[in-house]
Amino acid sequence: MEIAEEITVPLTVKEWVNNDDKEFCLFYYEALKRLLDIDNRTNVSYLHRYFKIFNEYYDFWCQVKSDLEDCDNTIINLLYDSLYFRFSYVYRNATILSSAVAFHFRNICKKSPTNIKRLMTKKLVKICSLGGCSASDIVAVVSVLESIALKNGIELDFRLTIIESDEQWKITCITILSCLKQFHKATWKITFIHGNFSKKNAWTPETFKAIQEADIITMIRFFSKFNHK
Repeated sequence: MEIAEEITVPLTVKEWVNNDDKEFCLFYYEALKRLLDIDNRTNVSYLHRYFKIFNEYYDFWCQVKSDLEDCDNTIINLLYDSLYFRFSYVYRNATILSSAVAFHFRNICKKSPTNIKRLMTKKLVKICSLGGCSASDIVAVVSVLESIALKNGIELDFRLTIIESDEQWKITCITILSCLKQFHKATWKITFIHGNFSKKNAWTPETFKAIQEADIITMIRFFSKFNHK
């Protein structure tokens, strides 16, 4: 089937952004329900108690507050190591990150139709996320590509790789990505690689292979870990 040379967006920029926000809000609500049974009153009670302590040490974006008077690293680390931290991070950040990535990726698609056409022709798309964390960038890219493919009557297949320094994110990443329609019963298409790029031994053959073979590499969370002055 011939693929359209130009990618057209039948929405204004404002409608486009609002539409993404709504879709991603609903998507992450379902993902959060898989991470934690929020219909269970006991879980909600524990989560409420966690937030009360969490808000003393972390800001809205789940970063340690810079103006802490009592910087208790033990409590900070315990809060970070909890499932509730990852729940909080997804709740507060994921929709915003996915919406932003989707917005900019669509702009790239419009400006580089030849590259997008090549991906559509290839049909198997490999995406690698460095510092994947909640995999918000992958969710956005897959959503945009699938919408383009649907418009052109094409069925895309994906292989996803997340390279993350914190192995605690593995279950969260796979749970979130499995909420995407294509991965409901195909989590084998998702690979999580534990690797800290600040260490030389993180650059394993598996890591190199994932990066070299990727059609798309995202580094949103990876760049955010650097201090910008």
